[in-house]
Amino acid sequence: MSRVTIKPSVKDSLIFNEYKFSSDIALAMSTNKDILVDIGLEGPDLKLTNFYDILEYNSKLFNYDIGRIDLITQNVLERSKKINIHYLPPLHFSPSYKPQNSNIIKKKFNHFGIFVGRNNGPRLMLSSHINNLNKNNIQTFHFNVDEDFDRANLALDELFFILNKKNIESEVSFINCCPIKYEKMDEYPIPEDAVYDGLEETYEDFFVEIVCESFYNGETFFPTEKIWRPMFFRTPFIVQGPSNYLSNLHRLGFKTFHEFWNEEYDEEPYPTKLNKIVDVIDYINSKTKDELNTMYENMQDILDHNQKLVMKLQKQDFKIFYE
Repeated sequence: MSRVTIKPSVKDSLIFNEYKFSSDIALAMSTNKDILVDIGLEGPDLKLTNFYDILEYNSKLFNYDIGRIDLITQNVLERSKKINIHYLPPLHFSPSYKPQNSNIIKKKFNHFGIFVGRNNGPRLMLSSHINNLNKNNIQTFHFNVDEDFDRANLALDELFFILNKKNIESEVSFINCCPIKYEKMDEYPIPEDAVYDGLEETYEDFFVEIVCESFYNGETFFPTEKIWRPMFFRTPFIVQGPSNYLSNLHRLGFKTFHEFWNEEYDEEPYPTKLNKIVDVIDYINSKTKDELNTMYENMQDILDHNQKLVMKLQKQDFKIFYE
């Protein structure tokens, strides 16, 4: 019996090509093929999409044993009692990788760094908020109104209907200033061989990174290069991601920064999490550069620990989530 591989395109809570995915599933089942669904190097919570509904509907329609379906995902928390799940550990660097210069010394103490390529609601809201702080923060936002993809993913509907914003003047004003690029981090996507190398000077220029992860809804843990970068470069972080993201980092042995600011935002689901993150940003923004310097000196043990641990991280370390 032959097997067919189906590769749907996904984003947070959405299958982009849902009709094609459904028709591909129907064709495979109707011709009695084994099915491998490969969502690539992505990690959404598929329960938030129509993924399982499509499988269930077509399996009943074609009297197909759903246990013949295999799924490849990088969401180490994805679970199903009916299909077979194969996990690709989300280790977005070579296990032998070491940064060219790991001895980062903060120089300028700008408050924040936030680096955004593709737009979505949380990234737009947080980026516009950082931009409005009127300080020399380090920021990229590659949205370009001349690009078809960017215009189709403006995310204003997410601000209205999910984040329940009544006034989006700030976000619209911010979009009108884009694309925003930073001379030391100018390309998007960042080339694979430059995801980490050559960014040391960038990380010397600010205190804390606002990490906006790719998937932020539902039950998922899919850490990307966005979180490993500040660890490699001894930089504290605040994470816009799914609930319990920091808790899952703790399970891997990493330390975070509850001694220095409130990390209760980690327990919150999207979208209520965003307002709590803004509160943390405003708290840090209220600090003088001297106060940030003192805070940074007091967290050296945490930064050292995280840097050493991420340099030793291996794919098998993620098995604690699914074995």
